[in-house]
Amino acid sequence: MEQDGVELCRSGTPAGLACFYELMFADMEPKWKFPDHLVPVALGICDTRINKLMLIVAPGSGKSQFLSIVVPAWMIGRDPNMTVLGISGGEALMQGFQKATMNIVEQSPSWKRVFPNVRPDKTAGWSTEGGMFVTGRRPGIPDASYLACGIDSKYLTGKHAKLVIVDDLHNKENSATSEQCEKVVLAYSNTILGRADPMGARYLRSEERRVGKECRSRW
Repeated sequence: MEQDGVELCRSGTPAGLACFYELMFADMEPKWKFPDHLVPVALGICDTRINKLMLIVAPGSGKSQFLSIVVPAWMIGRDPNMTVLGISGGEALMQGFQKATMNIVEQSPSWKRVFPNVRPDKTAGWSTEGGMFVTGRRPGIPDASYLACGIDSKYLTGKHAKLVIVDDLHNKENSATSEQCEKVVLAYSNTILGRADPMGARYLRSEERRVGKECRSRW
């Protein structure tokens, strides 16, 4: 990879984020290109004036691959002091995304080229339940670099983050009735919004279009 490509990936620009996306999946066949329909999302993510960004797209659009795997990796690489909290309707779903990010940080040769000084800090923590920690963080940050939880997870208690990713909060198990939908909305208001870092946080939220009208009306 040319040095100018490395520098582009390190930049906080939409082009840098797209470049990083393509680099992390460069060994895929056929090679993955950054999807055109996610360009507006990249623009929103890179505009630091936007603290709450919501995305509603169809299933199979690659939104979770981007928002819950690539974006956390990119932000942590650029700033090891970043703390990310991923929350979904089901804990296993988000933990799978966290594992994918952990694999990138630990195993990707391209990652090592772009962010050579950001490596797994396994003495601090490197697990699905406890979250991933990376080197280069300043002392005194109690929260994981990336921690994944379900909406009802006990691990949410007391946790905070500078970036809160809410990915598919509604699922078949928690959204079959209006009462269940209301419970999810209350959990978002009473719990998730309180997970913001005291110094400030950004929220990225995504849902699939198949979420029923009964649930969408609550938002």
